[in-house]
Order: sequence, then structure tokens, then C-alpha cells
Amino acid sequence: MKKIIIISCIFILICSFSSQAEPINDAIISRIMTDNQFDEEMYEIEILSNRLKIKDVIPEQIRIKPLSQKEPLGLYTVIIQVLSDGDIKEAGQVRMRVKKYDNVLVASDRFKRHENITVERTAVERKEITNLVSQPLYSIDESAGLRVKSSIKKDAVITRSMLESIPDIEIGKEMNIVYTDGAFKITAGGVALQTGSSGDYIKVKNKTSRKIIIARIIDKNNVVIDP
Repeated sequence: MKKIIIISCIFILICSFSSQAEPINDAIISRIMTDNQFDEEMYEIEILSNRLKIKDVIPEQIRIKPLSQKEPLGLYTVIIQVLSDGDIKEAGQVRMRVKKYDNVLVASDRFKRHENITVERTAVERKEITNLVSQPLYSIDESAGLRVKSSIKKDAVITRSMLESIPDIEIGKEMNIVYTDGAFKITAGGVALQTGSSGDYIKVKNKTSRKIIIARIIDKNNVVIDP
């Protein structure tokens, strides 16, 4: 009988510790983190304004009602309801700022337009990515086959919108112009007047006739005139 009583006391003691009241802002942050399954290493929450009068509360007594369907990121406003025995004891609006961090690819040097991303000039660092409008890169491997679309500043997080596919043929490149019609094939030298990748149609100048034609890119060295 004594053993049962001791076990019951220990259980009650553990429950009391796990449900201790916290300062209201700490309790709200704890609840937001738990409800959204936020990793503490990736998210930081700062309470900007709180209209609740209550000072301390148990996190489990808090119910959160978002004012919009937006992702809880950046400036975020909710209605906090503090419950007691299932009833609303107090309710008020709370504004907060939710920041997100992650280990992402960062430019350790300035990149110029059309340069390739290299491992020597980048690093993976923990950076705030709250306001990024494009998906960041997490490793140098994700930049394979891509180049810088426009300049990238030093220390900037590298995102997908900053990069573009490396074209097979660029303006000024010399290549073979191929024309086939059943049994025969004609090849001539040409110069690209436009940039494009395999499958694109571009303007090409025939080096012999000086005529400008439209041809389809086959690979890095050949374009074809469709019959």
C-alpha cells in the first residue's frame, strides 16, 4: 500500500512540474512552437505586442486562433484564448515576428553575371531565410548545370531565382549548320546571333553566304535547318 502511495505521489509531482505556469509570452511562444512542430534550431519567435492582462499561464491552457491562413512566418498576428476548466478566461490579440534560419549556400565572394558557382567561392552557413521569395540552395551540388543570372553580392544567400541554365549556344559562338533532305546532307559554318539551349530555334548567320536563317539547336556544336 505504501509503495502505491509513493508511486502516486511521484506521478503527481512529475505532472505538476510539467504543467507549471510560465510568463505569458514564454507560454505563447512554447505553444506556437509545439503546435507548428517548429525545430528550435530553425525558428525564433519574438512577441511584439500582447493585449492579455494575465501574467503567468500554463501553456496547455492556451488556444491559438490565427487571423489569416498565411504561414506562421514573418509578422504574424493571432488571437490567444486562455482557458480554465474548458471556458475562456481571457482572450486578446498578440502580434509576433517569426524568424526562420537554416544552413544554406552563401556567396563568400561577389559573382558577376553568367559566372559559374564554385565550391571555392561559396560556403554553407546558418542564415535567416524568413523573407526569401525563392528557394535557397543547400549545397554546391544543386548549382550543377546552372550559372549566375545577374550579379550576386558577397554574403548573399544563393537562391534558385538567381541562377539560370547554362545555354548550349551563346551569341557569337561558331557552330555547324546542318541541312538534311532525305538522301543528302549539307553542312556549313555559322555564327549564332542568339542564345539558346537544345531544342530552341535561334537566328544563325551563314558564314559563307552571309544569310541569316532560323535553325534548331541540336547540341553545343550543331544546329539544323528543318526541311
